[in-house]
Amino acid sequence: SSGINAEYGSQTPAVYATPDGAAFKEDCDVIQEKTDELTDLVKGLHSRLDAQKQAKIDALQDKVKEYEKEMDRLRDLIGEESEKENELESLRERNRQLALNLRDSQADLEGSERKNSILTDKFKEANDALSTATDELQ
Repeated sequence: SSGINAEYGSQTPAVYATPDGAAFKEDCDVIQEKTDELTDLVKGLHSRLDAQKQAKIDALQDKVKEYEKEMDRLRDLIGEESEKENELESLRERNRQLALNLRDSQADLEGSERKNSILTDKFKEANDALSTATDELQ
């Protein structure tokens, strides 16, 4: 009722003095009342829709944060996996080195055993020759 009455102030125009005029004014007041109610309803609906939109936005932002955390966790796991792969490769390389060193050491040992055998044979020959010489001297 504020809209119609505000236009005319506190004085009632002469047209409203007739029975038809009074009915018209009453209709206008009812229409204004209903318009105000509808405006309030629309505002309420807009508020509810805005609140629902905001709730959905918040939920989506939470999901995004959750996914970002998961991605960070996966990146960390991939990093750890990569470190483990590097460690494993380093251990494999060390094993290859040790195997090569062992093979070299075995070759050295076999060489030393051959030399030792040759020296032993030469020692026996020298010892035998010494024995023979000693026998001949006696």
